[in-house]
Amino acid sequence: MYNVFLCKHKEEFVPALGCTELVAVAYSAALCAEILNEVPEEIEFL
Repeated sequence: MYNVFLCKHKEEFVPALGCTELVAVAYSAALCAEILNEVPEEIEFL
């Protein structure tokens, strides 16, 4: 069963190429909200 799981992942997942910054921003915002225990009003990324 584990081998089937690994084979399926190898078929479906490929290395990310391109716009991964948007995911990093969304993940960072989610972490900020978790740490602050509230939704931030503004987040600035430079």
